[in-house]
Amino acid sequence: MGRKNPRCFIAMAFGHDDANAVYDEMIYPILKRNKIIPIQVARRNDNRDLNIQIIEQLDNCDFCIADLTYARQSVYFEAGYAQKFVPVIYTVRSDHLESGQPDDLKVHFDLQMRPLIKWKDPSDIKFMDKLEKRIISTFLRQYKKEKKKSIELEKQKNIFKRISVLEQLRLIPNICMYYLRNNGFRFEHVDEWRKGAGFQNIYIAYRMRNGSLNIVRLYSKQRIQKTDLDHLVHYCSRLKTYKLPGLNLKKTRKYYEHNIYFSLKKENYKTIAQGLINMNYNQELERFEYMQSVSKASENEPVNKLNVRTRVSKKTQIKLLPVAEYIPCTISAYVMGPIDCETRIRDSIKKFIQCLEGNLSN
Repeated sequence: MGRKNPRCFIAMAFGHDDANAVYDEMIYPILKRNKIIPIQVARRNDNRDLNIQIIEQLDNCDFCIADLTYARQSVYFEAGYAQKFVPVIYTVRSDHLESGQPDDLKVHFDLQMRPLIKWKDPSDIKFMDKLEKRIISTFLRQYKKEKKKSIELEKQKNIFKRISVLEQLRLIPNICMYYLRNNGFRFEHVDEWRKGAGFQNIYIAYRMRNGSLNIVRLYSKQRIQKTDLDHLVHYCSRLKTYKLPGLNLKKTRKYYEHNIYFSLKKENYKTIAQGLINMNYNQELERFEYMQSVSKASENEPVNKLNVRTRVSKKTQIKLLPVAEYIPCTISAYVMGPIDCETRIRDSIKKFIQCLEGNLSN
């Protein structure tokens, strides 16, 4: 979509007078009128191997017009190669569809069922009308929509880059929260975690739906590293979620926790996300209880591992998480970044909501 005008690869049996005339008098004027660049290898001034040129131009085209007149084998090859990646519009001289034609003057069986556009001679006005409508419906209409979207995306990127990093980090969660609110989430700004985690913006979004509690934590930072995520996993423990107002957790059948991390710099998110998804929840619960016991016991007496193990009892667990027995907790991670503009954030949040709804339906 970075090109100014779309490109059309022309696959025809050039060298025949009528085929040349069809291109020059009908196909080319249509392409020119719609601001489409025709790619015709036979008429290019390039000294390289023709096969290399053909594959290169097919890889770079946006759609293809393949005229099957004279059943040239190279046209069939080019159309088949192009069809794997881009739309292909097939045309043919009308007598090639009549029965009893020799092999070099007919459309072969594998393409007879295609929606072929027929032409009688180089002055066939109906052919020109049908071809132009097919180009618009098959390719051009969608291309213009995508180009308009690409231009708008580029504008948003430029606007986003001109504001300060601090403003960027403030803007990202606000856009994210707007789309989450539209899907029934409520928000709580968590000030007490800001200093410990070192993040600019931390919010908790939560909702009850279909007997399930959905917790979404939003984190925004210029650069997120593996150590940051490790710290957040332990520091922002899911054991504290019972403090959220207005929720009767004992009635929830399931509890889903998602973490959304926004970063302005590129990181290897796949490895980090996979590590969070595969986390052993029971092990992390035990570690959190161990840390809690150490901090409490250290105020009054020396602590060793035996003492700590004794302190991590069911009574302590119920005190830390009163509804632990009622909620089978799961943790998953949804990591995004780097973020450039509102369109990317909106599309990413839409995908997140779809994934979340898919989990609930299962």
